[in-house]
Amino acid sequence: MDKKLRITTICAVSMLFLSGCTGADSPKTSSNEPSNMTRAQMEKEYASAIQSLEMPEGVSYPDAPETPTVDGVKESDVTWQKGAGEADAIIDWNCLWGHEWLKYQGQDQQQATNALNMYKSILDQPAFNKYFDAESFQPVIRENIEKAELGDPSGIKADMQSSCRGDLW
Repeated sequence: MDKKLRITTICAVSMLFLSGCTGADSPKTSSNEPSNMTRAQMEKEYASAIQSLEMPEGVSYPDAPETPTVDGVKESDVTWQKGAGEADAIIDWNCLWGHEWLKYQGQDQQQATNALNMYKSILDQPAFNKYFDAESFQPVIRENIEKAELGDPSGIKADMQSSCRGDLW
């Protein structure tokens, strides 16, 4: 065996050793790495999350969000990060209560107060702190709540337009 081939072989074997030689049969992910889910798994997570969320009267919970479409990518190739179903459920739930507050704000104080209290309760949801960015998303929701408590609907209206699915309001 010539010297160049021997060095190449040693380097290749060393690379395999250092990388842990993991294959498709034995996936090893650290607890810090996100795991991906299929659409069916995401829908199951979404359905499980909505079971504990109170809906506005007369409103039924929507189906899980549609699969995003990208040219050249089959729906079966799309995966979701673990927690996406629960996060989507919390967003949809909060959007429905935001809509409810906007509907009753200035019309029916009791209904508006209840709706705002429900909108505010997103802060108490474990998923809020777990899945929503503490520097970008969370401060916006807190600001929307502060504005709404002062009677200013602009924050919740902006949230509805930027974060909420059109079929929710």
